[in-house]
Amino acid sequence: MKTIETYLPVFQGLYGTLLEFDDEEGIINSYNEENGTDFNYDNFNWRYAPYNIEVAKECVTVVENLLKEHGIVKTIKFQELYSPREYNFSNDSINVEVKLNKKELVKYVKENIEAFETYIKEHFTSCIGFSSFFTNNHLEWLKQLKTWKFENETTQVGAILSFISEHLIGGWENCTTSEWLYYGVMEGQCFEPEYEVKE
Repeated sequence: MKTIETYLPVFQGLYGTLLEFDDEEGIINSYNEENGTDFNYDNFNWRYAPYNIEVAKECVTVVENLLKEHGIVKTIKFQELYSPREYNFSNDSINVEVKLNKKELVKYVKENIEAFETYIKEHFTSCIGFSSFFTNNHLEWLKQLKTWKFENETTQVGAILSFISEHLIGGWENCTTSEWLYYGVMEGQCFEPEYEVKE
């Protein structure tokens, strides 16, 4: 088993995604019905941080279960939810500690080498507006994986885990990876932000 720190695969952030909470109106309507009030959004102080952390931790559990099922990882532990100061160029990410099975990682990539080649070319080929810091040669990636000598372990192993996750999810009831994660996180759950009513 190899332990590394990286980012959670499949997770594309909270802001502007299916995982962002957007049902304040439902909470307001329920509050008004229960209390005979006629409050609106401005009558509430909303605290989204607890909701964001709960959802992020559940995302880790869902992805961990997927990869554990196929022997790729032993555990994925939540470390922190990172949110950019502004969302112009990036979205939220989840930092995790992964205890992975290097042998199964290599095996999966080798058994799905054509799909891996496509993934690496699509994500690491420089083009107008994007300069890749890594080679787009999938065989070089495989070599680095076998020898465990990466240019940047955190980014590259994260990318390999992303490839495996997306490949495993592919075609799941015709859902995108973000939809798959959303349904996995929200199934049987009720996450809501905390709030206080202004007096």
